[in-house]
Amino acid sequence: MDIGGGTSNISVFKRGNCIDTGCLDIGGRLIKIDDNDFLVKDYLRQEEINENTLLLNYKTLLKRYLSQGEPSEDTLRSYCSAIDSYIKWCLTNKVHPLKITEYQFMYYRDFLIKMNMKKGSIKVKLNAIKQFYNIAVKLNLIENSPAKDVGVKIHEASEISPMKFLTLEQLRDLLNIIPDYDEKHIEYLRDKIIIMLMALEGLRTVEVHRMSVNDINWEMKTIYIHGKGHNDFIYPRDDVLILLQAYLKIRPFDVAFIDEFGEPVFTTLTNQVKGKRMDRRGIRYNVDKWLTKAGLKKEGISCHMLRHTCGTLLYKDTKDLQIVKQVLRHSNVNITSKYAHIYNKMDKRYTTGINLNENINNEDKKKAQQINVCFFINLLLIYLPNNLFKRPCSLNSVLKNLVALSNRIITLSPTTSASNSGGSDSAMRIGVILPTEDKLLSSKIN
Repeated sequence: MDIGGGTSNISVFKRGNCIDTGCLDIGGRLIKIDDNDFLVKDYLRQEEINENTLLLNYKTLLKRYLSQGEPSEDTLRSYCSAIDSYIKWCLTNKVHPLKITEYQFMYYRDFLIKMNMKKGSIKVKLNAIKQFYNIAVKLNLIENSPAKDVGVKIHEASEISPMKFLTLEQLRDLLNIIPDYDEKHIEYLRDKIIIMLMALEGLRTVEVHRMSVNDINWEMKTIYIHGKGHNDFIYPRDDVLILLQAYLKIRPFDVAFIDEFGEPVFTTLTNQVKGKRMDRRGIRYNVDKWLTKAGLKKEGISCHMLRHTCGTLLYKDTKDLQIVKQVLRHSNVNITSKYAHIYNKMDKRYTTGINLNENINNEDKKKAQQINVCFFINLLLIYLPNNLFKRPCSLNSVLKNLVALSNRIITLSPTTSASNSGGSDSAMRIGVILPTEDKLLSSKIN
């Protein structure tokens, strides 16, 4: 830029070549710039945006307004898909999206519910549409968003359900069910590493999918993760790195499939696209396959639950939320606290402190001390004289012999002191309620 006293000359260069020139008239200390000469690619002046041009250009605008202009590819793809479906629904019902009322918009919410969508999926779609209308409000195309106060009620637990992560024993069973690999079964090694990365290092499906060879620093023993919204480093276990190194030496790879993330780590084995980066659907399919073979595939147990497994097992071992937060790469410790809440409830089992043996009546005590009939008979057969049942005898004789031998019998009732002696007390030590003399049975034991 050449700044002069009356005018200033401007030259625009690209790679050393002058592509355009301009002039600023600053006479009277005023700068005059023609809006039509704004040199930003794909620039769309705000006054040119109307109800129709917004529908044609909302994807570009959405990218600028989401996440401070840096939304993740997954988020942008999900939001655009939801908005496209909504616009199509509006056109089918002959109503312009920017002229719809709140009352009419609730019909779309009800439409999604009737399609038997999960409440969480409906919430994501509605949030995307709300962003669409927020842009329209900021551009002064509408006064208020018709979707602002429309939502869906979700009954969610405040913490991770115990059914939605694997125990350490279950994780071992899952890994052990995968056979040893060979040249014909490279997928065994591939799938085992994927499960270990998710269950032991806390990786998401999308992070496994994006992992590339150039992300691995063998010297520093780190892996650069292309995460959800932001990137970060992980410091994996030695056994994970050893298996990963062994896998890279034998996995199929085609240089034609190098993409924006680089040379893929986890590749497909099918003949049509052999050596191509595994997509997320393929990763989920293979993990679910091994979960099924291990007998662990049930409602709530899915590929993503391996990440919850990592968080839960890590908190169980460390009791440190900051460590769990760091490993799972959470932006907020409040998210991490879910793992502490569920583990503490499982570990302490707060209701265990309720004592059912106090403040109960004598009749309940007697019932609690009585033993199973079959178990009682077995005691008789074990401890009474061998010749006792060779002759008819009364129940009174049986009990008399039983009392005499009670000191040799393991105490079964914790409520009776070992120092007790005598008929009824000795019998109580083996859990038997003696009948009174007038109620002794006269029946014979043959």
